[in-house]
Amino acid sequence: MNILYLYLHSSLERERKKYESISKLGVSTQEIKSLITKELAILIYTPVTFAIILLFLVLFTMTSIVSSVDPQMLIVGIVITLSLLTIGFVVIRKVYLNKLLSFDK
Repeated sequence: MNILYLYLHSSLERERKKYESISKLGVSTQEIKSLITKELAILIYTPVTFAIILLFLVLFTMTSIVSSVDPQMLIVGIVITLSLLTIGFVVIRKVYLNKLLSFDK
């Protein structure tokens, strides 16, 4: 998450110019916010989704070797991880939108 935030911060000026140009073409601020939200969601949730799929594959193939895998604890862990990730997503989205759409003011 920190690496993603640093990437977003370092590319902020370039992205600001891009969205300012798009805004001048007549795209509304709401549509730009929607585009940014979708882009951030892909950047944040894709690696975690991939990791969860791999986790399930590994655990289900290892159940014959290790029989003490508790599916309830696994689901609780995934729910907690996704909850924390969603909180981070909301915070990053809010800060990033405020900084990125400052051209609009």
